[in-house]
Amino acid sequence: MRIIFCTCPRDLSDAIAEAVLHEKLVACVNIIGEVKSKYWWNGEINADTESLLIMKTRDDLVDSVIQKIKEVHTYQVPEIISVEIKEGNTDYLEWIKKGNSISEEKLIQQFLDYLLFERGLSNNTINSYKRDLIDFVKFTRESSQQFSTSVLEVTYFNIAKYLAHLQELGLASSTIDRKMDSLRGFYKFLDLKD
Repeated sequence: MRIIFCTCPRDLSDAIAEAVLHEKLVACVNIIGEVKSKYWWNGEINADTESLLIMKTRDDLVDSVIQKIKEVHTYQVPEIISVEIKEGNTDYLEWIKKGNSISEEKLIQQFLDYLLFERGLSNNTINSYKRDLIDFVKFTRESSQQFSTSVLEVTYFNIAKYLAHLQELGLASSTIDRKMDSLRGFYKFLDLKD
């Protein structure tokens, strides 16, 4: 978990906050309306009244938050600083993790839309992908003591356990191959989105 600090012109604070919240890059933004900043710029000491944004997010989203702020910010070199959160109210930290997560269902739907509109796959093929992905999500949720519960936090270990589970069910190798192809396609899609 991270806290990201950013100073900006006061009239820009809401726009930056909305931009990072809208894309679910942060769980929360606190806006301190007026801070006085003194700094060196172009060989001179400058002073400005700015807003200070305090944002909370996951480690994996820091680069995206920085990029989004730079897109909206008007400064040539905006102050954007990330600090690791080592301790805190565990309930709050868990909320940060979940607060800016896109639901698994929404990610799967985006992937299925991609298959339909971009790749032009048939409805039967898309329905097979959907069943395969829902089965995998269900497995990860039911196995939450041993596995990550989010499709975004899946590791090689999770996939290996799922594969072993499919083999234990006695599924045909062609069915298992199709299910693995569905997962491979889904994760490639997620990688392309980033």
